Amino acid sequence: MAQGRPAVFRNRLGLFDPARITYNRTAQNGSRKVPRLPPPKDKASVFYRSIFLSDFHIGAKNFCARTLVDFLQKTECQTLYLVGDIIDGWKLNKRWYWTEDTSRVLDELFRKAHEGTKIIYITGNHDEAVRSLSMIKRLRYARRLNIQIKNRIIHKTASGEDFLVLHGDQFDRALVRGPLSRWSDRIYDFVAEKIHKRKPLNIEIEGKVKRFSLAKFLSYHGQIALNILNNYESVLVREARRSDVEGIICGHTHIPALKKIGLITYANCGCWLKKSGTAIAESAQGKLELLSWETEETLPLDLPAPSLKYRPLTQRLIASIRRTWPSPHDASAPQQAFAPSTEISYA
Repeated sequence: MAQGRPAVFRNRLGLFDPARITYNRTAQNGSRKVPRLPPPKDKASVFYRSIFLSDFHIGAKNFCARTLVDFLQKTECQTLYLVGDIIDGWKLNKRWYWTEDTSRVLDELFRKAHEGTKIIYITGNHDEAVRSLSMIKRLRYARRLNIQIKNRIIHKTASGEDFLVLHGDQFDRALVRGPLSRWSDRIYDFVAEKIHKRKPLNIEIEGKVKRFSLAKFLSYHGQIALNILNNYESVLVREARRSDVEGIICGHTHIPALKKIGLITYANCGCWLKKSGTAIAESAQGKLELLSWETEETLPLDLPAPSLKYRPLTQRLIASIRRTWPSPHDASAPQQAFAPSTEISYA
């Protein structure tokens, strides 16, 4: 591999337009060989056993909703994990921001849930209102929307390995104490934004050449940030050992990673901000891969009829989100716990 080339295997599939879309895949062991996957129901889609996505930050202006819609339309899986900070209640509380592409994301999620994809929503800190839901309301979601809500969960791969899946904000207090803890999210956002300005998107794969050095960058921007990000992985790996699992899958830092730390596999889903996004995917054989998805901002997206028919559900859920995180401009909107409308159903 030439010096300075990104540590990813770039596989352009014939079903995509290579002039508009770059599809990157890197196997868990760093191999350039892409495992065979069973054919999806839709020949235009790539099938995985499980997909892990995190940190959409719906409500933030830099949420790349169009890229995510493209990803959801062109990938299918048995189980879809949404690993926290899917909704950015902090942003929505300050100012309501919603686009048509954002609604399309919900349309696609409803389509997948209705067509048999098991969706598990892991709570984060920016969508903490979901974390505080009672067990009864969580059961309502499972029954009416086919979406399970968990704070953490153990995922068993096809190869029999157990992975702890959680957002990762639970360990902020172990990394930063006192007044500094309130700045941890700002530090993560600052670092991630600087990284996303570099092309290609840096993906940290152990033992591979990287174009962009995170450690070198952080050395110019504060030892505190460097310590937080270095310790974050160590804290989560210790939690994985304590939980007696083979690996951990998380989000929170917006920095994608897939590597071995000792005997523990550490996987970070990254985020869906700016113009690109990343995901952790499990193949039919149980191998984890780190996917990078880029789409031109001008890419026209057609919303298929199977997704469009769920727009009434999307609109009701948007209304519920707006009541849960009212902005100053929505003073007249009553604040209530995040819960699905009794009218929402798949009937």
